[in-house]
Amino acid sequence: LLQIQVVESLHVTEASEIFRVLLDNLEYCVKVVFSYKGNEPGFADDGRDLCQYRCESQAYQVLHAHGVCELGIIPYFYGIFESFDPDLLGSALESFKGDPTPPCAILLEYLRDATSFEKASLSSEAIDMAVNGLKIIHGAHVVHNDAYPTKKKNPYRPGSY
Repeated sequence: LLQIQVVESLHVTEASEIFRVLLDNLEYCVKVVFSYKGNEPGFADDGRDLCQYRCESQAYQVLHAHGVCELGIIPYFYGIFESFDPDLLGSALESFKGDPTPPCAILLEYLRDATSFEKASLSSEAIDMAVNGLKIIHGAHVVHNDAYPTKKKNPYRPGSY
């Protein structure tokens, strides 16, 4: 973590913040997830894990193990940082410093030309590619089960798959 330089914040939600960073002069994306301020969400009645970090980090690890990252369907997954000191990334993580438990993060490929599906005018070809991508993701036994899908901004890189 000491070698990572935060360049800018790209997106902030109540649950996480996404940064563009440099590591060895290469651009990456780091998604830092806020702690739950001592109120770990646990599991839903149906057994689903409600912890965003656990869900996302496990999903990326499974997708990586199944070779999905290499297909360009999702940002390439490089690794995770669990319970790290936000001071290691300097003042950019100021909002994480008051949390009672350390934040966790996911290191991903930075998609320079990405946009969200919400903002993109997708051609029928792009929609077909997205549907095929979802089939591949589901084939790796990962299903997006977000209770609030309208809040999700899925990255889309035109022509990526």
